[in-house]
Amino acid sequence: MARTTLQITDSVDGVLGTRLYQVVDDAGVPVPGKRLAVVGLIHGNEPVGGPVLDQIHREAADHLRAGSILSVRANLLAEAENRRHTQAGGDMNRMWDIDTLVAIAAMDPADRCYEQGRVVQLAPLIIACDAILDLHSTSRPAAPFLLFRDDQAHALIARRLGVSNLVTGLHENAILPGGLCSNTGLDAGENSLRMGFTFEAGQHDDPDNMERAWGVTHRLLHALGLWSAAPEPTTNNVEVYEVVQRFRQSDP
Repeated sequence: MARTTLQITDSVDGVLGTRLYQVVDDAGVPVPGKRLAVVGLIHGNEPVGGPVLDQIHREAADHLRAGSILSVRANLLAEAENRRHTQAGGDMNRMWDIDTLVAIAAMDPADRCYEQGRVVQLAPLIIACDAILDLHSTSRPAAPFLLFRDDQAHALIARRLGVSNLVTGLHENAILPGGLCSNTGLDAGENSLRMGFTFEAGQHDDPDNMERAWGVTHRLLHALGLWSAAPEPTTNNVEVYEVVQRFRQSDP
Protein backbone atom coordinates (compact mmCIF):
# COMPACT_ATOMS: atom_id res chain seq x y z
CA MET A 1 0.00 0.00 0.00
CA ALA A 2 1.32 3.43 -0.96
CA ARG A 3 2.35 5.67 1.91
CA THR A 4 0.41 8.83 2.55
CA THR A 5 1.07 11.99 4.55
CA LEU A 6 -1.27 14.43 6.26
CA GLN A 7 -0.78 17.98 5.06
CA ILE A 8 -2.18 20.73 7.32
CA THR A 9 -2.68 24.30 6.15
CA ASP A 10 -3.70 27.01 8.61
CA SER A 11 -5.55 30.20 7.62
CA VAL A 12 -6.58 28.85 4.21
CA ASP A 13 -6.30 31.60 1.59
CA GLY A 14 -5.44 33.93 4.44
CA VAL A 15 -8.74 33.42 6.29
CA LEU A 16 -8.22 33.22 10.05
CA GLY A 17 -9.96 30.41 11.92
CA THR A 18 -9.73 27.93 9.05
CA ARG A 19 -7.56 24.84 8.75
CA LEU A 20 -7.32 22.36 5.88
CA TYR A 21 -6.39 18.71 6.46
CA GLN A 22 -5.45 16.96 3.22
CA VAL A 23 -4.01 13.53 2.50
CA VAL A 24 -1.20 13.44 -0.08
CA ASP A 25 0.84 10.60 -1.53
CA ASP A 26 4.65 10.29 -1.66
CA ALA A 27 4.75 12.62 -4.66
CA GLY A 28 2.71 15.26 -2.83
CA VAL A 29 -0.38 14.59 -4.96
CA PRO A 30 -3.69 14.80 -3.07
CA VAL A 31 -5.37 11.43 -2.54
CA PRO A 32 -8.75 11.71 -4.31
CA GLY A 33 -11.79 12.07 -2.11
CA LYS A 34 -14.49 14.45 -1.02
CA ARG A 35 -13.87 17.65 0.90
CA LEU A 36 -16.00 18.10 4.02
CA ALA A 37 -16.36 21.46 5.74
CA VAL A 38 -16.94 21.08 9.48
CA VAL A 39 -18.16 24.42 10.80
CA GLY A 40 -18.32 25.34 14.47
CA LEU A 41 -18.99 28.52 16.41
CA ILE A 42 -21.29 30.25 13.96
CA HIS A 43 -22.64 31.47 17.29
CA GLY A 44 -19.86 32.28 19.71
CA ASN A 45 -21.68 31.13 22.85
CA GLU A 46 -22.42 27.62 21.56
CA PRO A 47 -19.65 25.45 23.01
CA VAL A 48 -20.15 22.29 20.98
CA GLY A 49 -18.27 23.15 17.76
CA GLY A 50 -14.85 24.03 19.16
CA PRO A 51 -14.20 20.68 20.90
CA VAL A 52 -15.20 18.74 17.76
CA LEU A 53 -12.75 20.74 15.67
CA ASP A 54 -10.09 20.02 18.31
CA GLN A 55 -10.93 16.30 18.09
CA ILE A 56 -10.46 16.36 14.32
CA HIS A 57 -7.06 17.96 14.85
CA ARG A 58 -6.02 15.22 17.30
CA GLU A 59 -7.20 12.30 15.17
CA ALA A 60 -6.72 13.36 11.54
CA ALA A 61 -3.12 12.11 11.30
CA ASP A 62 -4.21 8.60 12.29
CA HIS A 63 -7.54 8.32 10.51
CA LEU A 64 -7.91 10.68 7.53
CA ARG A 65 -7.27 8.38 4.57
CA ALA A 66 -8.50 10.30 1.50
CA GLY A 67 -9.85 13.67 0.47
CA SER A 68 -9.76 16.58 2.90
CA ILE A 69 -11.46 18.34 5.79
CA LEU A 70 -11.92 22.09 6.02
CA SER A 71 -12.17 23.05 9.70
CA VAL A 72 -13.92 26.40 10.31
CA ARG A 73 -14.13 28.37 13.54
CA ALA A 74 -16.64 30.82 12.14
CA ASN A 75 -17.28 33.64 14.61
CA LEU A 76 -13.95 34.22 16.31
CA LEU A 77 -14.79 37.56 17.91
CA ALA A 78 -18.14 36.39 19.32
CA GLU A 79 -16.40 33.27 20.65
CA ALA A 80 -13.86 35.45 22.47
CA GLU A 81 -16.73 37.50 23.93
CA ASN A 82 -18.87 34.39 24.68
CA ARG A 83 -21.79 35.99 22.83
CA ARG A 84 -24.17 34.64 20.20
CA HIS A 85 -22.95 37.40 17.91
CA THR A 86 -20.89 40.54 18.36
CA GLN A 87 -22.55 43.48 20.07
CA ALA A 88 -22.91 45.48 16.87
CA GLY A 89 -23.33 42.42 14.66
CA GLY A 90 -26.03 40.00 13.60
CA ASP A 91 -26.94 36.34 13.37
CA MET A 92 -24.30 34.75 11.16
CA ASN A 93 -26.57 31.78 10.48
CA ARG A 94 -28.94 33.97 8.48
CA MET A 95 -26.39 35.26 5.96
CA TRP A 96 -25.67 32.37 3.61
CA ASP A 97 -28.23 32.28 0.79
CA ILE A 98 -27.11 33.59 -2.57
CA ASP A 99 -29.08 36.85 -2.45
CA THR A 100 -27.74 37.73 0.99
CA LEU A 101 -24.18 36.85 0.01
CA VAL A 102 -24.38 39.01 -3.11
CA ALA A 103 -25.83 41.92 -1.14
CA ILE A 104 -23.12 41.71 1.53
CA ALA A 105 -20.37 41.43 -1.07
CA ALA A 106 -21.68 44.63 -2.72
CA MET A 107 -21.47 46.61 0.53
CA ASP A 108 -18.65 48.94 1.37
CA PRO A 109 -16.42 46.79 3.64
CA ALA A 110 -16.44 49.62 6.19
CA ASP A 111 -20.22 49.27 6.50
CA ARG A 112 -20.23 45.52 7.16
CA CYS A 113 -20.62 44.20 10.68
CA TYR A 114 -18.06 41.64 11.86
CA GLU A 115 -20.27 38.67 10.95
CA GLN A 116 -20.91 39.99 7.45
CA GLY A 117 -17.18 40.42 6.91
CA ARG A 118 -16.55 36.83 8.04
CA VAL A 119 -19.25 35.48 5.72
CA VAL A 120 -17.60 37.21 2.74
CA GLN A 121 -14.29 35.53 3.68
CA LEU A 122 -15.66 32.08 4.47
CA ALA A 123 -18.31 31.53 1.79
CA PRO A 124 -15.90 30.86 -1.12
CA LEU A 125 -14.02 28.26 0.93
CA ILE A 126 -17.23 26.53 2.03
CA ILE A 127 -18.82 26.58 -1.44
CA ALA A 128 -15.75 24.76 -2.79
CA CYS A 129 -16.49 21.76 -0.53
CA ASP A 130 -18.50 18.66 -1.43
CA ALA A 131 -20.32 18.55 1.90
CA ILE A 132 -20.93 20.80 4.91
CA LEU A 133 -21.57 19.88 8.54
CA ASP A 134 -22.56 22.84 10.70
CA LEU A 135 -22.57 22.18 14.47
CA HIS A 136 -24.80 23.97 16.97
CA SER A 137 -26.42 23.77 20.39
CA THR A 138 -29.68 25.30 21.58
CA SER A 139 -30.48 27.98 24.16
CA ARG A 140 -33.56 26.10 25.37
CA PRO A 141 -34.09 22.41 26.16
CA ALA A 142 -34.41 20.41 22.95
CA ALA A 143 -33.81 16.88 21.81
CA PRO A 144 -30.87 16.63 19.39
CA PHE A 145 -31.95 16.93 15.76
CA LEU A 146 -30.44 16.98 12.27
CA LEU A 147 -31.52 19.44 9.56
CA PHE A 148 -30.96 18.66 5.89
CA ARG A 149 -32.42 19.22 2.43
CA ASP A 150 -35.21 16.84 1.46
CA ASP A 151 -33.75 14.55 -1.17
CA GLN A 152 -32.76 10.91 -1.33
CA ALA A 153 -29.00 11.51 -1.24
CA HIS A 154 -29.27 13.42 2.04
CA ALA A 155 -31.79 11.00 3.55
CA LEU A 156 -29.63 7.95 2.90
CA ILE A 157 -26.69 9.45 4.78
CA ALA A 158 -28.80 11.15 7.48
CA ARG A 159 -30.16 7.78 8.60
CA ARG A 160 -26.59 6.60 9.20
CA LEU A 161 -25.55 9.45 11.50
CA GLY A 162 -27.09 8.19 14.74
CA VAL A 163 -29.63 11.00 15.18
CA SER A 164 -33.21 10.04 16.04
CA ASN A 165 -34.90 13.30 14.99
CA LEU A 166 -34.44 14.19 11.33
CA VAL A 167 -35.86 17.50 10.10
CA THR A 168 -36.55 18.67 6.54
CA GLY A 169 -38.53 21.52 5.02
CA LEU A 170 -36.60 24.47 6.40
CA HIS A 171 -34.85 25.06 3.06
CA GLU A 172 -37.61 23.87 0.73
CA ASN A 173 -40.32 25.96 2.40
CA ALA A 174 -38.15 29.08 2.86
CA ILE A 175 -38.85 29.08 6.59
CA LEU A 176 -35.84 31.17 7.63
CA PRO A 177 -34.63 34.29 5.81
CA GLY A 178 -30.98 34.40 4.82
CA GLY A 179 -30.34 30.68 4.70
CA LEU A 180 -28.23 28.35 6.83
CA CYS A 181 -24.50 27.77 6.54
CA SER A 182 -25.19 24.17 5.49
CA ASN A 183 -26.93 25.58 2.38
CA THR A 184 -24.29 28.20 1.52
CA GLY A 185 -24.83 29.91 -1.83
CA LEU A 186 -28.25 28.38 -2.56
CA ASP A 187 -31.65 29.96 -3.13
CA ALA A 188 -34.49 28.68 -0.94
CA GLY A 189 -35.55 25.30 -2.28
CA GLU A 190 -32.63 25.04 -4.70
CA ASN A 191 -31.11 21.59 -5.21
CA SER A 192 -27.37 21.03 -5.17
CA LEU A 193 -24.96 18.12 -5.47
CA ARG A 194 -23.15 19.64 -2.48
CA MET A 195 -24.55 18.05 0.66
CA GLY A 196 -25.40 20.06 3.77
CA PHE A 197 -26.30 19.05 7.33
CA THR A 198 -26.91 21.15 10.43
CA PHE A 199 -26.73 19.28 13.73
CA GLU A 200 -28.27 20.72 16.90
CA ALA A 201 -26.68 18.69 19.68
CA GLY A 202 -28.86 19.78 22.64
CA GLN A 203 -28.99 22.65 25.11
CA HIS A 204 -25.74 24.62 25.48
CA ASP A 205 -24.77 23.23 28.88
CA ASP A 206 -25.72 19.60 28.23
CA PRO A 207 -22.60 17.58 29.16
CA ASP A 208 -23.33 15.01 26.42
CA ASN A 209 -23.25 17.56 23.57
CA MET A 210 -19.64 16.97 22.60
CA GLU A 211 -20.03 13.21 22.45
CA ARG A 212 -23.16 13.50 20.31
CA ALA A 213 -21.62 16.06 17.96
CA TRP A 214 -18.44 14.05 17.56
CA GLY A 215 -20.51 10.93 16.88
CA VAL A 216 -22.33 12.67 14.02
CA THR A 217 -19.06 14.08 12.66
CA HIS A 218 -17.31 10.70 12.88
CA ARG A 219 -20.16 8.91 11.12
CA LEU A 220 -20.32 11.50 8.35
CA LEU A 221 -16.55 11.35 7.81
CA HIS A 222 -16.78 7.57 7.49
CA ALA A 223 -19.89 7.67 5.28
CA LEU A 224 -18.07 9.99 2.85
CA GLY A 225 -15.11 7.60 2.65
CA LEU A 226 -12.68 9.97 4.38
CA TRP A 227 -12.10 8.27 7.74
CA SER A 228 -10.52 4.89 8.39
CA ALA A 229 -11.89 4.21 11.89
CA ALA A 230 -15.41 2.81 11.65
CA PRO A 231 -17.96 4.19 14.13
CA GLU A 232 -20.19 2.03 16.27
CA PRO A 233 -23.26 0.81 14.34
CA THR A 234 -26.37 2.92 14.84
CA THR A 235 -29.28 1.30 16.64
CA ASN A 236 -31.57 4.30 17.18
CA ASN A 237 -35.10 4.58 15.83
CA VAL A 238 -35.53 7.45 13.38
CA GLU A 239 -38.42 9.87 13.07
CA VAL A 240 -38.63 12.41 10.22
CA TYR A 241 -40.29 15.81 10.61
CA GLU A 242 -41.07 18.47 8.01
CA VAL A 243 -41.12 22.14 9.02
CA VAL A 244 -44.00 23.86 7.27
CA GLN A 245 -44.46 27.11 9.20
CA ARG A 246 -42.49 29.42 11.45
CA PHE A 247 -43.73 30.88 14.71
CA ARG A 248 -41.99 32.80 17.48
CA GLN A 249 -41.99 31.27 20.96
CA SER A 250 -42.72 33.68 23.78
CA ASP A 251 -39.99 34.56 26.24
CA PRO A 252 -40.01 32.45 29.42
